[in-house]
Amino acid sequence: MDRLLAAEQLRKALQMFAATLADEKALEIAAVFPVWSPDQYYTAGTVISYGTNPVGDPQLYKVAQSHMSQSIYPPGSGTESLYTAFGLDDSGYPIWAQPSGAHDAYNKGDVVNYNGTLYESLIDGNVWSPDAYPAGWKAVSGETIVPDPGPDPDTGPTEYPDWVQPSGAHDAYNKGDVVNYNGTLYESLIDGNVWSPDAYPAGWKAVSGETIVPDPGPDPDTGPTEYPDWVQPSGAHDAYNKGDVVNYNGTLYESLIDGNVWSPDAYPAGWEVVPE
Repeated sequence: MDRLLAAEQLRKALQMFAATLADEKALEIAAVFPVWSPDQYYTAGTVISYGTNPVGDPQLYKVAQSHMSQSIYPPGSGTESLYTAFGLDDSGYPIWAQPSGAHDAYNKGDVVNYNGTLYESLIDGNVWSPDAYPAGWKAVSGETIVPDPGPDPDTGPTEYPDWVQPSGAHDAYNKGDVVNYNGTLYESLIDGNVWSPDAYPAGWKAVSGETIVPDPGPDPDTGPTEYPDWVQPSGAHDAYNKGDVVNYNGTLYESLIDGNVWSPDAYPAGWEVVPE
């Protein structure tokens, strides 16, 4: 079978399946739905995409009445009788939907409606809900950010998520993320952090509550900091990022680029020797 035809038939099958989903599930795979085009006959209930919502995801519409589309009447303001937007609240904010990976994760500054409350993402690559990871969101009221009152002294300090081994770039920890690792809070110092504080100490800094504990530096009695040995990455999910330090054949090197999958020998311009 012709590969192009097979791909087109597979996409059609996916669109037929997607058409059976509830609205909240459809939002999780918005890119699957066909893009609106003029001079097409649409039947009532058909789901299409047109443009993007405020967080950059495809905006979905449900056809309100069967009609032949016209270029001068696309989905949006003024054509509500033909197309009903969903995934947006009454104020035009997108309703939070569970991201499936890095490609549709929320980024810093994105505002969503979650269970009737507006939240602004405080981090990039945010795949958690405000309930699952409160430190990744800040409640907002309209366009005005509600100041964080801080932890209630009667209820104890803010709870942070336990460190979990990332499976790749889509769920790696980013700079500023705070986790609980073996009873101690750590803040990630790098983006794309897939290592634990034990495996890569240079990628984390211990914190106490909201106050960062200053790094005392290497203990002269215990020797210098140990860095991980260079290992051949298998792809973007475990590539080295700018600032990563590794031990390569007995010499320390710092990566000068993100997505570095080459050794210092194979691509010298991507690495810089770190004086010991």
